[in-house]
Amino acid sequence: MALWTLDEQLMIRPIESNNFQKFEMLQKEVEQNDLQLYLGFEFYQELQRNTANYSLLLNGGTYYQSGVAYRFAGLKNVCSYLLYARYIRQSYLQDTFSGFVAHTGNDFQRVSSEELRNQESRNKEIAGTYWDECLRYLYTLNLDYFPQKSTRKNRISCL
Repeated sequence: MALWTLDEQLMIRPIESNNFQKFEMLQKEVEQNDLQLYLGFEFYQELQRNTANYSLLLNGGTYYQSGVAYRFAGLKNVCSYLLYARYIRQSYLQDTFSGFVAHTGNDFQRVSSEELRNQESRNKEIAGTYWDECLRYLYTLNLDYFPQKSTRKNRISCL
């Protein structure tokens, strides 16, 4: 079960809206590779089974800790920016019978691979900031199946 929709993606970090097939592929990659890594296998499975129980985590909102209100954007923002980072890397490539080619139409200037890496890194950095907010919320829940601070790496890294 997908944790966010194309419409939500378009509201948070837009991609080309007629590219639903690519969205679905990248969405699966983000969930299986990125999200499962950061949530841990047990909690990722719990989230998949009982998505309705974690609407605040997914959508963001306000939670209270020691009487202080904290707002956070939610896991859908993390996922949307991670998807966008993957989308940047794949959007200019076209798979053809003779291999991958880059689209270079008339009156277009191709973006350098360095600029693509910069944009990918920037979007992963934003996802990392949203992830930090989600982690703070998750730690307040004291879930048995979510690792505590000492065992978690809480930055989404860009290679």
